[in-house]
Amino acid sequence: MLIHILTITIAASLFTGCASAPKTEQEQFRELRSSLKYKSYRKVAKETVGPSIKLYEKSTGKKGDVTEAQVHTLIGLAWIAINKPNYALANGRLAQKNARNEKDQYLAAALLAASMYSKKWYKMASDESTRAETIITNHNLSQRYKNSLQLVYLASTMLAVKEKDFNQAAVSFSNFSEITGREDLAELSGAISSIKAGNVEYGIRILKRFRESRNLSSKDKDYLNKLIDGVLSGDTNKSALSALGLAHFATFYYIETHPLFILATEKLPGPIRKQLR
Repeated sequence: MLIHILTITIAASLFTGCASAPKTEQEQFRELRSSLKYKSYRKVAKETVGPSIKLYEKSTGKKGDVTEAQVHTLIGLAWIAINKPNYALANGRLAQKNARNEKDQYLAAALLAASMYSKKWYKMASDESTRAETIITNHNLSQRYKNSLQLVYLASTMLAVKEKDFNQAAVSFSNFSEITGREDLAELSGAISSIKAGNVEYGIRILKRFRESRNLSSKDKDYLNKLIDGVLSGDTNKSALSALGLAHFATFYYIETHPLFILATEKLPGPIRKQLR
């Protein structure tokens, strides 16, 4: 009888131990990729990017300038910006699969890393981030693609935000805004760089001027107000997170007005598209 009781007790404890063992990051990722929601979105994303590129080329007269990986990166970064990393992971995998050159490979790795940080899969995220950095170093992207690095700097901004590296986020967005030559992005970059340098009051003045002079949605204005209040809060942690949030805001501000993003998301089913607009 005693042996029987011990056997049951040991078996029960083994069962409980197995049941409560946390899944590894890889197991969680595999489980996500096998889910119906992930597969359904991946199928839609795969089918809509090609036609959106054709529409873009037709409207701009530019052919061959845009790759599928670049469009997947734009959409994926937008998903990360609104905290929907599962969709971003699908776009990241598609970007990886359709990469045509080293720049595309970097974009896919940076997007996957930022998505994985959002999921708190820190080991996998760190591996992808290292892969992205290796691609930049080994292939000298800053020289080989120096006239077409906008998306690289944009992706590196979001990755730095997810790594909580405000200095790198500020530098990456500054490089990005310089390449675009856009006055509105230069304003945002100036505000972020000023705050990074410790000139908080001047940076906040720029942000308030930007808020009033630009055609922002009420949602964007509300979010920007919260970030401004956070930076001025006097709470060191809150201020640091709000400063990171500014780089996050600046990234999505650019993406949501990009013609390619607009064309690509127009092709998505209504319920999915509404989440991004």
